[in-house]
Amino acid sequence: MRIGSLDIYQKNNIYYINQNQNQNQNQNQNQNQNQNQNQNQNKQFNILFDSFQLETNDFSSIFSLISLKDFLINNHFNNDIISKFLKSLYKQINFIIERKYSISFIDISDIMVIDNDKFLFCNFEKLIQINNKKQITLTQTYDKRNRFIPPELMKNNIIPFSIPYTSFYYSLGSIIIYCLQYHYKHDNIDNKQLSSYEILQQHKYNKFYFTINNFLNIEPSKRFFILF
Repeated sequence: MRIGSLDIYQKNNIYYINQNQNQNQNQNQNQNQNQNQNQNQNKQFNILFDSFQLETNDFSSIFSLISLKDFLINNHFNNDIISKFLKSLYKQINFIIERKYSISFIDISDIMVIDNDKFLFCNFEKLIQINNKKQITLTQTYDKRNRFIPPELMKNNIIPFSIPYTSFYYSLGSIIIYCLQYHYKHDNIDNKQLSSYEILQQHKYNKFYFTINNFLNIEPSKRFFILF
């Protein structure tokens, strides 16, 4: 299965990353680029894998691994799961940012769920180095139809394009709202569809409300990740 930029397979009840396929894909995509750029992708992969902070240096301690999309099919995105989602990604994202990298944006297909308990971003191709202005520069095109991209990316029409390194937090807020809406749509017998604002207001008195609300701040430089 492919989650984010990782090709993951299972053999003898143990999960592995098919690094050869990932490396071959990188070589095909970068055949006209210089060696420094290839080394940068290797660094991105290493930072991403290290950010998982697993008990071992591989996936041998993992019992189950699925995409967030598949997880949603059989699991309600309740308060307990939201708490696990935020705590997992808070730890991982801080690890990445401490190494002077950030993320362009996050799609729901970029997140995997380990043992129904740990949620991790897993697309090293979206890791971009933070410059001295606390910005990242996007040099690759992206699909503006993606529902999880921040509004500043939606409005942008040029490449390269620089944004605050906190821009991607909007994606996290959008993904949480989507997960909440997913089960509301499936469980609501009145078939009433609530807006993102209405969904968020339903959780106004939960401890994570302030976190999500900050993710969705219209100003990217004012978004931040704080837990309560």
